Amino acid sequence: MQLTWPGGNSDEPTEALIRELVPKVEHLILSAGELTYIQFAWRTLPPRGLVLEYQDGSMEQHYRGAMGPYDAETCISAMVKYLRGDPSWHTDIRVWEHLDMEKLLRDEARWRREDARAARRARPTTKRPRPSQRRRRPSPLGSDLSPQLSQVPGADPAPQASERSAAEPSWLGVLRMIRQVISALHRFVRSLPSRFGRHFGS
Repeated sequence: MQLTWPGGNSDEPTEALIRELVPKVEHLILSAGELTYIQFAWRTLPPRGLVLEYQDGSMEQHYRGAMGPYDAETCISAMVKYLRGDPSWHTDIRVWEHLDMEKLLRDEARWRREDARAARRARPTTKRPRPSQRRRRPSPLGSDLSPQLSQVPGADPAPQASERSAAEPSWLGVLRMIRQVISALHRFVRSLPSRFGRHFGS
């Protein structure tokens, strides 16, 4: 026989050890073979008490006490008799119900998946804004003044600094040359009568 409980086991179980562990552990398994055992587990939901089960050689032969939950003394008595080889442990419980363990395992796996999906649905989600709804990250101070100015209705696009420095001197020079030529022509035209008058009069 082997006695197994959360965090421990014993290859030489005794009645005293069973009596000591039953009130303290969540579940206890007393095995006569790999697939032959008797076990109990505490119910966490009302009605409080112990659930008692046994298996006889295969998962197809798995049974649960139908009159449970049971008190601690009933489970201790059944496990101690099972340890001693006393078959009355089976008749003491009176009614056993057959359990389809494969179906129970499938159901448990399905329930776990459903619980996980429900937890995901209940979790608050933050939707990412669409590209058109995303706020523009502010640029460093002054780096985006020209684009903003060009978007103002009626405002002239602000030239780049390199364009101003390269374009303004050449245009100013051409304007100065044109003005100088025009001024020279005006002076020449105004001086024509006086020049011809001195020539013809001489």
